[in-house]
Amino acid sequence: MADIEQFCDECGERASIITEFKRWCLGCREEAVIYEDSIADAFYELAEEIRDVNNENGWDFDPTDWKNPEKILSKLMLVVTEVSEATEEVRMNDLNSFVVEVADIFIRLLDMTSGLDITEEVVNAIFRKNEKNATRGYKHGKAI
Repeated sequence: MADIEQFCDECGERASIITEFKRWCLGCREEAVIYEDSIADAFYELAEEIRDVNNENGWDFDPTDWKNPEKILSKLMLVVTEVSEATEEVRMNDLNSFVVEVADIFIRLLDMTSGLDITEEVVNAIFRKNEKNATRGYKHGKAI
C-alpha cells in the first residue's frame, strides 16, 4: 500500500490532513501542498487488494458485469446491507462494531470500483465533488 505520510516543505515536520483535503504542517502550521496522486494511489492499491482477496474467495466481478444490471444491483444491495448493519450498531451504541461495518461499506464499494475498473474515475470524482461541496455554503443553504 502507498505511504501517503508527507512532510512540510518549510520546516520538515509531518503534515496532517485536517479538512477539505488541505494539509497543514503540525510544526509551523503553514498550509502544505497535498498530493492528490498519492491519495488516489492508496485508494487504487487498496481497491486492487480487496478485489484480489474477493476473487480468491470466489466473488468474481469484472468490467463486463456492467452489461449485467442484476449483478450491479446485487452489489449495490450488499452496500445497503452494510449500511443497515452500521445503523444497527449505532442503535446498539457499539462504536467498535460500527467502525467494522463502515469498513465493510468501503470494502464493498472499493470491490465494485475495482471490479468495474473505475476506481481512478471514482477517486477523481470524490476530489472534484468535495471541491464543489466546499462552495455550496452551510448545509447547502437548507434549514436541515
